[in-house]
Amino acid sequence: MFVRMVSLGIGYLIGSISVSSISARLRHNINLAEAGKGGARTWSRYYRLYGFKETWLAAVGELLKGTLSAFLAYCISGGYPAAVIIAGLGCIIGHAYPLYFGFKGGKSMSVGGGILLFMGLQEPILLLIIGVAIVIVALMWKRSDTVSHGSLSATTFIWISTLLAHELLEMIPDLYAKFIYVGCGIIYVLFRNNIIAILGGTEHKTPFPTHHQ
Repeated sequence: MFVRMVSLGIGYLIGSISVSSISARLRHNINLAEAGKGGARTWSRYYRLYGFKETWLAAVGELLKGTLSAFLAYCISGGYPAAVIIAGLGCIIGHAYPLYFGFKGGKSMSVGGGILLFMGLQEPILLLIIGVAIVIVALMWKRSDTVSHGSLSATTFIWISTLLAHELLEMIPDLYAKFIYVGCGIIYVLFRNNIIAILGGTEHKTPFPTHHQ
């Protein structure tokens, strides 16, 4: 129980670190929460302000929060899979509701990818799934000029692929599969307003890097 609680705390505290917000403050001296509506500190907002060239490193940092959380939990637990999952869930929640930034964060898609990246070192099929998911994000984002469209499409692909790989091929352990199902569900909930906006044709445009001026 102690290891699980520590893993949850580590995941949440690391997830609460807004790499995009810190980068925006250090590099551009702006408060990302005040640079738009809603007060959230998200990479997509940072990107809309400064473009991909200025913000890609922050995107990598957001992703690696998930990888670091899972890695630390793995180390302190002696390789206990449940600790990795608990840290991953903590990181997802921390990214969405950051302790250090007024509990207004992002949608956790990036940190979820980072957690899967770590899991993929043990279960290679997950590396293939996350690789294809990244391509889907790019293709759907380019087609629609909305990051959320790409993120939701990739989340759906990850959920379906995990279902097939777990239930039919038995290539993903039960605990990891359950984490992915729950994680995808959380991401759908966090994207609920974006889903409504997409269906209503009012989703905010975020130009793909090659379209960004």
